Amino acid sequence: MKTVIGVQILTLVDNLSFYFAKCRPVRAAWEKVVEKQCVGEEVKFSFTIPVICVSLMGDLAVAIMPVFVIRKLNRSCVEKCLISFLMMMGLVAVATEVVKLIYANTFRYSSPDVMRTIVSLFFWSRLEESSLLLSACAPLLKAPIEGALHQLGLPAFHNIDRELDTFDSQRKSSGDSQDRNS
Repeated sequence: MKTVIGVQILTLVDNLSFYFAKCRPVRAAWEKVVEKQCVGEEVKFSFTIPVICVSLMGDLAVAIMPVFVIRKLNRSCVEKCLISFLMMMGLVAVATEVVKLIYANTFRYSSPDVMRTIVSLFFWSRLEESSLLLSACAPLLKAPIEGALHQLGLPAFHNIDRELDTFDSQRKSSGDSQDRNS
């Protein structure tokens, strides 16, 4: 997970540094300047595919990683499946990123109207953001979904109780074994 975070931070720093270095003077990136020197459109968009790939890998890791923790929880199988499903809703964002990757790969840099051709890429970017917001909020839906499943006739979720040893019981059992040894 630390590797995923590190790669995403490096990608962000790289993207920001390129954004400020793509034009001379720097303000030419957002203002109309008479004498400016900027890199070509193909160079500007060359960062798009690697950034999408890094984002895709990060979202995939964050969507799948909780399953390994949930698997070890002391809950019923149905409850584990429900929690896993809610946590893995980030895979919707991964699917939108795959579509975004396809659009970015087929993007026409020589198009006379770049703004028109880039609309689909922006649309899928907004859809990805929305799905990430929904997947971040999805685990909060556990209680309402439990109630709905209970109303449909499924048994209510419950904790699996287990006996825990207290400090006193451990001390007594070790004291009993010492009495037997003497």
